[in-house]
Amino acid sequence: MAVTMSQAATQRNEHEHNADPVKQGAAEAVKLTGVGLRYPDGAKQREVLRDINLHIAEGEFVCVLGASGSGKTSLLRMIAGYEQPAAGEISIFGQRHTGPNQRVGVVFQHANLFPWLNVRSNVEFGLKMQGISKETRREKAAYYIEQVGLSNAVKLLPHQLSGGMKQRVAIARTLVTDPNLILMDEPFAALDAITREALQSQVRELWLQTGKTAFFITHDVDEALFLAGRIIVMGGSPGSITTDLPNPLQHRIGGLSEIRSGKEYAMLREQLIQLLK
Repeated sequence: MAVTMSQAATQRNEHEHNADPVKQGAAEAVKLTGVGLRYPDGAKQREVLRDINLHIAEGEFVCVLGASGSGKTSLLRMIAGYEQPAAGEISIFGQRHTGPNQRVGVVFQHANLFPWLNVRSNVEFGLKMQGISKETRREKAAYYIEQVGLSNAVKLLPHQLSGGMKQRVAIARTLVTDPNLILMDEPFAALDAITREALQSQVRELWLQTGKTAFFITHDVDEALFLAGRIIVMGGSPGSITTDLPNPLQHRIGGLSEIRSGKEYAMLREQLIQLLK
C-alpha cells in the first residue's frame, strides 16, 4: 500500500524537524544547515528565511511549493550562489558554497535570451565563454537543441519564437554546460496550459534520461505532483520549510492526464492544498 502524505508527515516528525536524510546509497548534492537570509530594509534588516535545514541527494527531483512571499525564490538564489546566507552554511556536492559555479545551472521564469543571437548561438553561449572549440560546442548544442525539439528552429531569433520555444532554448542552454544540479524558478508560470503541460512532460523525460539533480520552484500543486520525487512546502514570515514529503506518484507511467485520473492523485492533491492554506 502506498504511503500517504499524511502518514509520511507523521513518520518525518519522528526525525529531526525541518530536515531530510539523503537517499540511502546516494551521494549528497545539496546541504543547508541552519540557513537564514536577511535583506536590507532602510536602517533595519528584514528577515526573509529562518533556520532552513535541507538535504538533497544526487539524482533527486525536488519541488518547492509555497505562497508568494514564503521565500521560495530567495532559497533558490542562495543555492545558486547569488545570495549569501546571513546564518548557517550551504554545501554543494560536499563543498562549501560561496558563489555561482559551473556545477549549478539555473532556468528562470523568463528565458532572458540574447535578442541578437539565434537559437543555436544562444545555446552555445555558455560553452563559448568557457573557451570550448567551435566544433565541440556546435555538436553539444545540436544534441540538446534536438532534445528540446527545436532542431528546425536553430537559425531563428528570439523575437521569432513563442514563449514555450524560448523556455526550451533556456533549458537547452542550461543543460549544454552539463551542470550536476539544475535549479528552475517557476519556468512555466507565464505559459498557456497546453504548452505548460508539454514542457512539464519534456522536463520529466530529460530528468529521467540525464539523472541530474533538480530543484524546481512552483506554485502549482499539479506540476509538483507530476514532476517531483519530494515536495517541500514553505510558509510563514520569515519563510521556513513547514513540510517535506515523498511523492509516491513520481514514477507512475503515463502523462499528466493519466496520472491525474487516479484516486491517489486526488487525495494527495487535496492534502497539499490543505498544507498550503
